[in-house]
Amino acid sequence: MRYLTAAELPQLMSEPDARGPVRVLVQFIKDWNTSSFRPAMIADSPNSDDSDVLASIAAVVSALCARDEVAVPSWVHRHQASAPFVLGGTSYDSRYGRWQRERAPDAAAEHGVFFDAELLERV
Repeated sequence: MRYLTAAELPQLMSEPDARGPVRVLVQFIKDWNTSSFRPAMIADSPNSDDSDVLASIAAVVSALCARDEVAVPSWVHRHQASAPFVLGGTSYDSRYGRWQRERAPDAAAEHGVFFDAELLERV
């Protein structure tokens, strides 16, 4: 079985899709949750001109690593959002955005990208 890698995500997240770029992160999370090759999935740094895409990937990878006690690769710490935001297009200051920020994994704050921690449980 082939699993997505963090390095592949920026290109896939930039492709037009009615479901938005979050669907690619969800597939990465699903792959992570069923893989025994987790370190290989995050070994290579993703590259993009979009700092928010890189921050989104870094936040998800950081949270997965923290949850599963996998060493966080050094590239993860280099990426922060241009301004804090909630994954999926939810307004940061809306009631739902505040709810998601409250439920976000601790690792999300470092990157300025917030999401409900339950997102990490996808299989």
